[in-house]
Amino acid sequence: MRGVRLRRLLSGTLAGIASAAIFFFLVEGIFSTLVALSMIFPRHRIAERFHTHFDEVLGWVNTPAVSIPDLYGPGKHLKINSQGFRADQEVYAPAPPHGKRLICSGDSFTLGYGVGNLHTWCHLLSVRSRVPLETVNMGQGGYGVDQVYLWFRRDAGPLSYDIHLFAFVAGDFERMLDDEFSGYAKPVVGIVDGRIAVLNAPLPRPGLLSDLRRSPFKLLAFRSVSSLFSFSRSLGEKEASLALRSQQQAQVVARIFEELRGINASKGAALVAVHLPLRREYRDGHLSPERAFLRGELERQAIPYWDLLPEFQALQEAEFSALFIPTHDPVTEQFPGAGGHYNEAGNAAVAGSLLRRLETAGLL
Repeated sequence: MRGVRLRRLLSGTLAGIASAAIFFFLVEGIFSTLVALSMIFPRHRIAERFHTHFDEVLGWVNTPAVSIPDLYGPGKHLKINSQGFRADQEVYAPAPPHGKRLICSGDSFTLGYGVGNLHTWCHLLSVRSRVPLETVNMGQGGYGVDQVYLWFRRDAGPLSYDIHLFAFVAGDFERMLDDEFSGYAKPVVGIVDGRIAVLNAPLPRPGLLSDLRRSPFKLLAFRSVSSLFSFSRSLGEKEASLALRSQQQAQVVARIFEELRGINASKGAALVAVHLPLRREYRDGHLSPERAFLRGELERQAIPYWDLLPEFQALQEAEFSALFIPTHDPVTEQFPGAGGHYNEAGNAAVAGSLLRRLETAGLL
């Protein structure tokens, strides 16, 4: 009898352990699946959802004639004119009869993510210039250098202008490697017959099936898929692929600037490449290989390269940090992506730096 009771006790203990293990793996699987789904279906709000629409070439672009009084908070309005530019007024094809016109191309740092229309650095250039200056804000959230170029090439054509500031931050070059951004399809560009061309146009409209068809690597968010993928692909293959893409990227970037130089020359306009600083670059951002490449390539093409980081690094670190929207801020509670963008003071500092450079270069 004692042997039977011992076997039953042992059997019950093993069954309990097995049940606990099954329960643990079931719970682990559920939480893993929830995490994976949250990565595939991000829940954080993106401000661009309120003022952009699908574009089969660019991925997304401003919706004309949108006006949102307090998008980024009380008094921080966003208005898009009928041409799709962030502005409170229309931009007419001929340049103003008096003064000059300047186009600001760029990503969300140029758009002015987190501040109102009147506090973007692009608008402040027109307000603070000593000579009459009309500015055109062609900044768009989430754009890579490729999209910034494609939008300018397509929609700035009818405009007459005198100066083109092509602005970017470090991450804008990395975005060129991907065919999606925050769940939205984006163009992948390459060189075809010596010119920049979109390789994956027309882009698919947003949707789960098109998203996974375009980027099946999103399934790697699931641990089981990730494990199978890691098992079947060696690290050496990954490194070789990335190295090849990086080399191709450099060639494409060089060609983009060559085409920009040609477009602006045909308009009789001055082209300037503007490298905007990020908060994380304060200590060693100037050491990035990206800056060395751009400095050499743009010098070869005789395109002015204005890197604002050294000037901003001359500030105390606390002063530098005060130019950016903090992580804990009313606007970041609404739109988490706003954190790290320029606040009103940061936009004013960028505008001041650019105005000094424009005047020194004799462009204003």
